[in-house]
This record gives sequence, structure tokens and C-alpha cells, in this order.
Amino acid sequence: RAIKDRGHKIFLDLKLHDIPNPVHKAMKNLARLGVDMTNVHAAGTIDMMRAAREGLGDDALLIAVTQLTSTTEERMQRELLINAPITDTVAHYARNAKEAGLKIEISAPTAEAPSVAKALEIYLTNNQ
Repeated sequence: RAIKDRGHKIFLDLKLHDIPNPVHKAMKNLARLGVDMTNVHAAGTIDMMRAAREGLGDDALLIAVTQLTSTTEERMQRELLINAPITDTVAHYARNAKEAGLKIEISAPTAEAPSVAKALEIYLTNNQ
């Protein structure tokens, strides 16, 4: 609260990923705290992202992380058993985020944005 009282915006990088009800409850609590922006894992399903959006309300920005930057295609296929190319998986998760009603979706890694931070920077630069 002290940071908000000083006029700063809060980005809470939690990357929530759970069943819809606990995510909804968590987002309601974040909304009460006045968080300006937070995120979820897009792999958490459309229903989970919808619950997050509903719980957070419209005053804060909710973004979806489509893939962690530490996840290589080889690791995704070997450890997560996702056999699609990583670029296809990222695009699919981004479409799911859009369908869930999120304001933006952050797609990384991509050639243009090798990290979530870079993807967010590009978005913020293009949408000021």
C-alpha cells in the first residue's frame, strides 16, 4: 500500500496457474490491494483465465504468459510432452488468452521478443 500511496504503479508478477476458483479468489484479493497489473500462465486453460479476469475486474491489466523463456522447444517436448513446435504452442495459448477476454497477451519467446520482459516492453511502447 505504501508504494501505491506514493503514486507508483504495481506489477505483481505471480504467473498464477491453478483451477479457476482459487485463481478467481486470488485475483479478487489482488484487486482489493490495488494492483495495476498481474499475470497468469496461459496454459491454465481458458476457464482459468476467464476466472482470473472476472476476479481482478476491469481496473487492472491482466496478461497471460504463454511460455516461460527458460522453456526450450526440446524441453517442452521432452518434459511437458507437448509435441507441437514452440511457436505454434505460444500462438495457441495467445489465442486462448484472447478468447478468455484478457486485454493483452504476452507471447514469448518469439524472434521479436525473446523474453516476457521484451514482449511487455514492445506492447507498452506500441500502446501508449
